[in-house]
Amino acid sequence: MSISTRSYWREGLAFEGSSGFNSVRMDARGPLGQASGPTPKELVLMGTAGCTGIDVIVHLNKHKQTFDSMEIEASAETSHEGYPSVFTSVSLRFTVNGKVDEQKLVEAVVLSQTKYCGVSAMLSAVAPLSYVVVLNGKEVAQGRANFEGISK
Repeated sequence: MSISTRSYWREGLAFEGSSGFNSVRMDARGPLGQASGPTPKELVLMGTAGCTGIDVIVHLNKHKQTFDSMEIEASAETSHEGYPSVFTSVSLRFTVNGKVDEQKLVEAVVLSQTKYCGVSAMLSAVAPLSYVVVLNGKEVAQGRANFEGISK
């Protein structure tokens, strides 16, 4: 399988990334850019949250778990010395509300972070990726992404 995107310069440091029918604007923060869209690194974090979120929802739906809301906060620490500035650690915080079995939710996140989420697999190969799971306001699990043994 092959994935392809294109990015088109729009103005200043802003680009529009396109993958067929969908597009997203990205830009640098000031003082160089105009912050007219997420930065490329922010898009990587958004992609990570989206990838793992899709996995978790598929698993919850498979087990007929009803949730009212789900938020995935993705954050990263970056290197501060020299160039390029890269992620040195990544953290995910899954916050779910609703009538969800705690074990099924934790199982969904663990499967995503050890087997299914390709974006997490790629990131965790270069920086530690940790996660916390919160259900109805209570922290129910924490762990680290571990994709050892996954073929590349």
